[in-house]
Amino acid sequence: MRTDLTMFCLRLLLIGVLLELAVAEGLNPTVRVHHGIIQGKWKLSTKGREYASFEGIPYARPPIGKYRFREPQQMKPWSGTWDATRVLPDCLQYEPFAQKIVGDEDCLYLNVHSPRVQIGANLPVLVFIHGGAFMYGAGSLYKADHFMDRDMVVVTLNYRLGPLGFLSTEDEASPGNYGLKDQSFALQWVKQNIKMFGGDPDSVTLTGCSAGGASVHYHYLSPMSKDKFNRGIAFSGAAFASWTYSVKAAQKAKALAAIVGCPTTDSREMDWKVHMFTLFTPTAEPRATKNAFLTQYPWDLATSGAMHDVPLITTVTSEEGLYPASVYQQDTNMLDELESRWDHFASNIFEYNDTLPISLRTSVATKIKQQYLGGKPALGDRLFSTHVGKLAQIHAAKAKQPTYMYRYAYRSQWSLSHLMSGKEDNFVPNTKWLQVKPDSPDLDYLEIDGPNKIEMRSSDDFGYKRFWDSLGFIENENYHANVKDEL
Repeated sequence: MRTDLTMFCLRLLLIGVLLELAVAEGLNPTVRVHHGIIQGKWKLSTKGREYASFEGIPYARPPIGKYRFREPQQMKPWSGTWDATRVLPDCLQYEPFAQKIVGDEDCLYLNVHSPRVQIGANLPVLVFIHGGAFMYGAGSLYKADHFMDRDMVVVTLNYRLGPLGFLSTEDEASPGNYGLKDQSFALQWVKQNIKMFGGDPDSVTLTGCSAGGASVHYHYLSPMSKDKFNRGIAFSGAAFASWTYSVKAAQKAKALAAIVGCPTTDSREMDWKVHMFTLFTPTAEPRATKNAFLTQYPWDLATSGAMHDVPLITTVTSEEGLYPASVYQQDTNMLDELESRWDHFASNIFEYNDTLPISLRTSVATKIKQQYLGGKPALGDRLFSTHVGKLAQIHAAKAKQPTYMYRYAYRSQWSLSHLMSGKEDNFVPNTKWLQVKPDSPDLDYLEIDGPNKIEMRSSDDFGYKRFWDSLGFIENENYHANVKDEL
C-alpha cells in the first residue's frame, strides 16, 4: 500500500517536472477541440503567473458569400494544427476614432485564456462581449492579464457589426440579429469545448459592456441562448435603451439600399454585394423566421417574465454618456451648431427620431434643455441610467434568482502606484450588498465612490426616469404594434 502511494507521488512529481520543462523550453500549449487541434502560446499575467492564451479560434464558418446575412453556420473540421497564436482580423466596421474602415468579413473568431489547461480543473468561466454601439469593436481589444492572476477561464469574441450584423428587411430575406446569433453560437461553442481548457461548462458568467451589456440582456430574453450561461453581468447596457433596438428596421434597410444603388421594390431583389456602414441594431424578427433570436419587443418579453431565471448584476457609472458627448466637446464648431440648431439635432442625439411623432419633437427638445441646463448628465440618464435601472427592477420582480445593481463613481488618480505598492485590496469590510427588491418603487444599489467609500443607496427616480417617462416616447411601456404608422 505504502509502495503504491510512493509510486503515485513520484508519477505526479514527474508530470509536474515535465510540465515545467515544457514551459521552460517554450513548448506551446495544445488542445483538441470539437473541430480539431489548436496550438496557443504562454503569456504572463499581471503578477507574473504563466497562463495559456489561444487567440483567433474559429467558432463558425466565415459569413461570406451565400452565408452573408444568414445565421452562423457550423465549422468544418480542419486537418493539422490550427495556429491560435495570432490575433485575426476584427469584423468589418467603420472605426470612428481613426475614421477609417477596418476589419474583414471573415471574422468569427474567439479567444480563450486559462491558467490551467487540463480537463477536470473545472475553473469558472467568464465570457465577455465587447461594446461599440453594435457598430465597432473587437474581442481582442480586451486582455486577460489581470484575470489570469486568479483561477478562472476568460473568453472574448468577435461578432458581426453594423449592417452586416444587424440589417433587417423584417421578412425572410434578411430577418436580422446576425450579430446576436453569432454571440449565441459562440456560447454554444464554449459549452461544448471549454472543459478542454480547464473550464467548467456549468459555471459560465456572461458579461459585456455598453452594447455588450445590452447583448447580455438580450441573451436573457432569447430562447436561443437558454441554458448556455449560468449568470450574467450587464455593464452599462440594457435592451430597453432606444439605441439598442431598431423600430424602423426595414425602412432603414431600404434607405441604405437606395443610397448605394440597390433596388428596393422587393427585398429579395436587393443586391447585397456591397459594403455598407450605418447604424443598425437588434430588432424583432418575423414570428415565422426559422431559428429566430428574438420575435417580440424586449419590454414585452421582460414584463411577461419570459427571461432566463439566472442571477443578474446590472451596473452604470457616474460618467455615462461621455461618448458621444466628448465628440461634441472637442469640436467648437459642432458645439455652436448644436446650440443654434438644438431643436433639430436633439432628436438624433437623444435617440427619439424613431419613437416620437415629428409634431412633438421640438417641444421635447425644449423640455430636455430646460431640465438639464447647467451641465447635468443628460445623455447618461437618457441613453443608459434610466433603462439599466428599469432592467434591474423588472428582473427582480419577475425572476426567482437574485438581482443586484451598483453604480461606479470612483475615478482613481494614482491607480498605477496603488498597483505597485500592493494596494489592490480596495474594499470596505462589512458593506452588505442588498438585492434589488421586487415590486418596490425604490431601486437599491451599491454606490462605489472610492476604495474607502462604498455604501448602499436607494432611489425612486434613478436616472431622472420620471422626467424621461413624461416625454411620451413610444417605447418600452408605451410601445405598441402600430407604432410605425404613427411616426
